[in-house]
Amino acid sequence: MAHMTPLHDLAARCGISPVTRDDDGTQRPVPEAVLTGLLEALGVAATTDDDVAASLQQLADDEVRRGLPRCVTMRAGAPEGVPVHVREGAPYRLLIETEDGAVLPVEAIGEATATTSVMVDGTPQLRQCRTAVLPEGLPTGYHTLVLTDGDAEHRCPLIVAPAATPDPGSRAGQAGDARERMWGLCADLYAIRSHRSWGVGDFGDLSDLVIAAADRGADFIRLGPIHALPIRETNVKSSKASPLGTPSPYVPSSRVAIDPIYLRIEDVPEIGHVPAAQREAIQSLGRGWGRPNAAAEPIPRAKVLGDKLAALRILYSMPPTPTRRRLFADFCRQAPESLKRWALMSAAAAHYATGRNPDAWREKMPHPHSRTAAEFSEEHRTDVEFWLWTQFLAVEQLRQVKAVAAQVGMRVGLITDIAPGISAEGGDWWAGLPGEDADSGGQSLYLDGIERRGGSASSGDAALRPWNPQLLAADGYTAVRDMLRTAAAGAGAISIERFSSLGRQRWAVTDAEEDAWAEVDLGSEAVDAVLALESERLGLDILSTTSVWEDPELRHSFADGTAPVETIAVLTPPTHTPLASYINLGDIEAAQKHKALDGDVHQLTSDARTARQEVLKEAAELGALAPTETMVGTIDEPWPVVAGLHTYLGQLNAAYLGASLMDIVGQEAPPHIPGAGESHPNWSVVLQDANAQAVLIEELDQHPGFAQIANTLSEQVSGGLRLEATEPAAGFAADTGSTAAGELQSDAGADTAGRDRQATGSTAASARTREEDR
Repeated sequence: MAHMTPLHDLAARCGISPVTRDDDGTQRPVPEAVLTGLLEALGVAATTDDDVAASLQQLADDEVRRGLPRCVTMRAGAPEGVPVHVREGAPYRLLIETEDGAVLPVEAIGEATATTSVMVDGTPQLRQCRTAVLPEGLPTGYHTLVLTDGDAEHRCPLIVAPAATPDPGSRAGQAGDARERMWGLCADLYAIRSHRSWGVGDFGDLSDLVIAAADRGADFIRLGPIHALPIRETNVKSSKASPLGTPSPYVPSSRVAIDPIYLRIEDVPEIGHVPAAQREAIQSLGRGWGRPNAAAEPIPRAKVLGDKLAALRILYSMPPTPTRRRLFADFCRQAPESLKRWALMSAAAAHYATGRNPDAWREKMPHPHSRTAAEFSEEHRTDVEFWLWTQFLAVEQLRQVKAVAAQVGMRVGLITDIAPGISAEGGDWWAGLPGEDADSGGQSLYLDGIERRGGSASSGDAALRPWNPQLLAADGYTAVRDMLRTAAAGAGAISIERFSSLGRQRWAVTDAEEDAWAEVDLGSEAVDAVLALESERLGLDILSTTSVWEDPELRHSFADGTAPVETIAVLTPPTHTPLASYINLGDIEAAQKHKALDGDVHQLTSDARTARQEVLKEAAELGALAPTETMVGTIDEPWPVVAGLHTYLGQLNAAYLGASLMDIVGQEAPPHIPGAGESHPNWSVVLQDANAQAVLIEELDQHPGFAQIANTLSEQVSGGLRLEATEPAAGFAADTGSTAAGELQSDAGADTAGRDRQATGSTAASARTREEDR
């Protein structure tokens, strides 16, 4: 940029880059209207030249008045210089309060380098700028810097991250090179049903999928987001579908809560203590879903959740055993405040919601610090604890899935995906609202008036609420930490779509032009430090999922072995369109049909065909496809091309290869059409084949596509290993017991009888065979 104006300077100081870099590397200035709008959304006045000048001065004065930065991050073993501002002539002292309660003095504080006069409580005050060097050898963790300056005290978070993050796979003893590659399935839990499901895939079905995948040579299941969805959607008491449409797993209510819709009711330990009449009531609810499960009709989420909540409330009313009571009490004590606020909001929404006004709770409790919120929490303590209990159960059941994955020999197990943002009207948003007297000056942790750009088309970017960078830093990035810890439940790794987007995002003013956006730094170094620290503490790798359709440079880096080792390579397009439809431009046709196409259809079709044919031609050059199979939009038989693309995927030099379950069974029905609204059952489409027939978990092992793709990828990653499927895997008979055996409950000391799985011996043996062959 040739000339930096005061507006550009102000934007840069707030983390907003005044220039953008397009995907092709072209740099261009951000329109001033966008900079102004983004600054205003951050609470920084920038409408006029006088506003800009005043805001620049305000930022400088605030930095001096605070005494300490908003947040300090450092890597262990690397001395860090921290600017401190102290009152001239007043005694001062700097301490570190570690998270385990130790107090460490900071002695290395340099001479004053500048003196500035600022107004403090209406009085001018001279303050000196000095640099403090933090001591070496600080333990990793979330600590606090405390500056005592005369009679004033200033505090800020201090995050000490590990000096280096281990390469993915090293925790499991893997070398991380091409010989240690692995493949797995990518699936959305809601879509993978069985005969035992209550209308939607659950954690029991997930255990069955783990076994089926492990028997075919897979080492992980990458699971789409399972965050709790917007509460006004999930608390509809009627059996009718919500008039508000089906919410997206990529625009959740909360990223610190797991959606209770995925609980398997039969695996809740309390079911063993239910009296006969109530047990029959629960069983009748479950029996009602047997026939609908086998159909390919859209999932009636409101009805599903209504039935599950009815059953869960019966189970919650049962007196717990002393062990269960203690375990739940421990869970509640350790739960983050954000999860407790989600539970409070959920209880209030269920209490106040009516058919005409599902959002009535908002009028009663405008923010979590309100008097009415405190009163409701006290008066309805049992209702609030019920929602926390659903989270306690979800963690239990996910841990059971993890135990099954380990038992059958998966090297990673579950890789849980994190959505890119939250709903503009959900639980995290409400939990982040300030009270009237909050230190944030009335600002919310999540911003309004802006939208994200450049994310996945599946995410509904315009509906996402991004973090407020200043408040995120001042709170020590607690929201990032809580989000990761929830995602870690039962997981062997965590996946974030382009995880660099957590710290750097593209923002635009609402209703701005499509290409009018700016890159915003939310504190990328601090976010990286939190990722490294949580990865170490959780014992999990944090990976990034990238589609081969998105970035030619990254695609080529997979081919030559220079791609980041923490990347999962997938064939899933950004729109989540199944490959069988995507290679024939089915997503564009569907968008046009549902009046959701934005732009000239001929130009969009031409551009899409060109970009997609480039990938197919690369696959053909590697011998995975025939030249005649590269003509996008004219492919009469999609399956050979879909199968060939998985051969191409296996040839890429990536450590993790992800195959979509939709593609394996030949599904063509799109799970999501961006912009279609209520005219398409977005995120309620069940797993189905090319003939629109539902594919249940019990039938998956006999599906020819599953065997073919699994053999292809197993052969590629393990040097010739081929797994033949001559008969169904053990454990998939229709009368097989619940997938959640007694292991987790035994580990927890629960007073329940474990149920043996028929497949345990065969799957464990096949896992051992695969390891020997490797």
